[in-house]
Amino acid sequence: MLRLADADVLPFEFRSTAATLQEYVDDIAKMQGVDTKLDLAPVRTALTKLAAAAGDYEKALGRLNRLDAEDVTRLRAQLGEVNETLYRTERAFRHEAGLPRREWFKHLAYAPGLYTGYGVKTLPGIREGVEQEQWDEARSFVPIVADAVRKLTSDVDRATAMLKKIVR
Repeated sequence: MLRLADADVLPFEFRSTAATLQEYVDDIAKMQGVDTKLDLAPVRTALTKLAAAAGDYEKALGRLNRLDAEDVTRLRAQLGEVNETLYRTERAFRHEAGLPRREWFKHLAYAPGLYTGYGVKTLPGIREGVEQEQWDEARSFVPIVADAVRKLTSDVDRATAMLKKIVR
């Protein structure tokens, strides 16, 4: 909490987010029958773009290190706008319709498993469809998850552009 409270720019790191989500996709791809019944390419493509956007963001963020305390104070309002964009990034994974058979869970990256109680399922809309051999359900969530990753990428790109404008 102290890191968040004292940060000029919120300490969000998107490269690891992209890598972790890629691991989840890879895990699903290794499951029985997935290779012939489910095309994960849209999610993989979106994650590649997210990883690139994360790298660009880190470079832009690195420019802040060149500023002295006086510059940071002068730019506080603009940095606040960047922070506002950053703290909203997690909302990209909110799926208003919810997950199959439990619409009250809205997060596309993580949710308690339908049959595991509190045990977490990653990319639950896709994974649980595969596990239950509900292929239409799993396929229906591929573009939904890909869109969520694209929204996150757009938010990261927006924060990057803001940082580049602030620190030239």
